[in-house]
Amino acid sequence: MLVDEESFPDDVTIAVLTQARPELIERTFESVEGVRRAIVHLYNSTSVAQRQIVFRLDKAGVTELAVRGTEMCKRLAAMTSTEIVFEYSPESFHHTELDFALEICEAVAAEWNPAPSEKMIINLPTTVEHFPPNVYADRIEWFGRHFPRRSRLSSRCTRITTAEPRCNGGTRSYGRRRTRRRDVVRNGERTGNVDLITLALNLLTQGVDPQLDLSQLDDVKRDCRRMQ
Repeated sequence: MLVDEESFPDDVTIAVLTQARPELIERTFESVEGVRRAIVHLYNSTSVAQRQIVFRLDKAGVTELAVRGTEMCKRLAAMTSTEIVFEYSPESFHHTELDFALEICEAVAAEWNPAPSEKMIINLPTTVEHFPPNVYADRIEWFGRHFPRRSRLSSRCTRITTAEPRCNGGTRSYGRRRTRRRDVVRNGERTGNVDLITLALNLLTQGVDPQLDLSQLDDVKRDCRRMQ
């Protein structure tokens, strides 16, 4: 509906999230047909428990699942007039061995084959908190040192204490409007989004420019109270 009603300004890039399942990938591309630019975010879980219990696949099988999904995204992206930016998440990065997280992301990147001028995005989420912030920052830093530079790294964080070291480690963080404004002025939520204003203000006080316009916070608070 939002696409059909042309609700997005030309300078806005929408992002859509899909599991690595053919029917969902296909419907996702149908949903963004007609917008100028969209991020298609593909994900599948990679942790030991979910490999064994959910997928009942070994590492090679889960990697093949991700690569097949990427191949389908690439094929559909070539068929649409919408400019597609590709993003991939090893969904349970928090419970995934670092070497396997790197391996599956490398396989996905090899299939997508991003150009230096058209980078894909690799997202490393904290779907469930599992490490102290400093350990998570070390994991992000290790991944960044070993992964090819034709990709941008981002992260989904559940709490400010995890998000700040990640940002300092070179990733970006997410908040989403659909969570009833919790990601803007409250506490984020379990699936990996963070309170963006608190994070931005914390970074600003430490001399890091969050590149957000923070000049109308009173208006934002007023709007949020009105919508609750």
